[in-house]
Amino acid sequence: MENIITNQLQLRPVTPQAHISFELGQARELLNNSDSNLDPALKEQLLSHLNRAYSISAQMDAYLSSVTQAPSDCLRSLERATMSLPWQNSAELDGDLEPEMLSGHLEGQFLQQLVRMTKATSVLEIGLFTGYSALAMAEALPANGTLVACELDDTIADFAESYLHRCVAGQKVDIRRGKASDSLEQLRVEGKSFDLVFVDADKSGYRTYVESLISQPNSLLAEHGLIVVDNTLYQGEIYTKPLEEMSENAQAIYHFNEYVRTHPDLKVVLLPIRDGVMFISRKQEDSL
Repeated sequence: MENIITNQLQLRPVTPQAHISFELGQARELLNNSDSNLDPALKEQLLSHLNRAYSISAQMDAYLSSVTQAPSDCLRSLERATMSLPWQNSAELDGDLEPEMLSGHLEGQFLQQLVRMTKATSVLEIGLFTGYSALAMAEALPANGTLVACELDDTIADFAESYLHRCVAGQKVDIRRGKASDSLEQLRVEGKSFDLVFVDADKSGYRTYVESLISQPNSLLAEHGLIVVDNTLYQGEIYTKPLEEMSENAQAIYHFNEYVRTHPDLKVVLLPIRDGVMFISRKQEDSL
């Protein structure tokens, strides 16, 4: 199974699955190195169960990637370049940014399939980062398709732009710099409407972005459009910790999920893909 991510960085676990693998690995190591007076037969049984659970969990992502359609050469190059950036030793890169924010192979191909399945010709991305998800979706757009990507950080936007323009599909991407809320208002003024919207930006802004997308008149979301929101499981924090013990981002996601879950005009599905992917659409009257 090919690993397309370079090994220059030891990435921290940022999905529920990765955290499960990490915790199981830690438990296995502790038990294996324990000098306790555990009955040898019981210790062997416990290790057997832990090894099995760890194997199932730790190898899942690699297997999913091996079966999933391989990324294009442009996507491979962009991923390697992202991982090679001096994330920990750069005065130019925002300290809140990290390589773990990359959508990556599995989610990139998932987004490509969504573009094809929805037959989208206009896509909006809120949160460009280094451009991987934007490029993945742009590759699935028809020749006349367009993708608008909002990005706050100029350094990251410059990096993304330099790579996107090297690829034919990347030339379909229109990068809007600055606050996403300002960019959304400008897009509304321009009369834009989008078939598919991917939200992967500051977690505290998620509710504001969705409210802006569906607000009338001149809604930015097409009548039968789909909003896809990333990180809606937030590393498992939102369902394993009391609200007051959650990180700031996890609290924001918890409140956002409750907002969309109880919204009278929205239909919601949350899928356990990577760090949680949520589908949001307007409620339509069901035909009989």
